[in-house]
Amino acid sequence: RFQCKKKFDGCEYSIDVIEVPENSFLNDGERQKIISEVFAHSILCSHPNMVNYFSSWFGDSKLYIQTEYCRLEDLEKVRPKLQNQKEFHSLNILSSILSALKYLHHKGLVHLYINPNSIFFTTP
Repeated sequence: RFQCKKKFDGCEYSIDVIEVPENSFLNDGERQKIISEVFAHSILCSHPNMVNYFSSWFGDSKLYIQTEYCRLEDLEKVRPKLQNQKEFHSLNILSSILSALKYLHHKGLVHLYINPNSIFFTTP
């Protein structure tokens, strides 16, 4: 994951880079399916518990995914700090995660890679 600033609008974005080598087992149809699934996220309206998607593209045997930049940390980094928190704080975090997943499922999408590194905090 990289942070970048777009010269045109001055906004900060995150860029995820996924290796998809030309000589991999993916044929052109499978490659197109991957990019189509990523573009499916562009139909999602803004949700308070989801990182906003902006764009994606293939280049140099990589898939680039441009999303909103989250200034704070992911759950993996925050987890040690949460161990001393009250139970309601953890339940609030879980509720936010489940709200986002419910929204995805309502839109007919499934998140295939849920882990502490893919859960971000935008407020302390």
